[in-house]
Amino acid sequence: MKFMIVRASSRDNPNVDGAIRNELKKYKDVRGFKSIEEWKFRFPFEFHEKVISTGYTKEGRPYRIIDGSNKTIWTIEIKDLIEFINKYGEIVIIPPREEYVDFEDLYTVIIYDDYLE
Repeated sequence: MKFMIVRASSRDNPNVDGAIRNELKKYKDVRGFKSIEEWKFRFPFEFHEKVISTGYTKEGRPYRIIDGSNKTIWTIEIKDLIEFINKYGEIVIIPPREEYVDFEDLYTVIIYDDYLE
């Protein structure tokens, strides 16, 4: 199964055998404002030429789709989760996150090698 992979100690290269770096084309920035208008009023500088589109999530939260060219994620194919845990230690698994538009269906595996808030 394919997962997004990160380490608690670093959001950069997770240094995991077989991890592949993926450049994002788009990134979905979801916020807790009541509306896109409120967001634009409070943070007008966040609506610039890199904003591709805006909308609302199923829960009614506003979002903007922005050019993701400055963001990367790492993915890995894990065939045996127990073997992976034995090799890298404790992990945390997080359900798919909607902000990674091109990778919406991926669960995230965090290698728990440092403190998490």
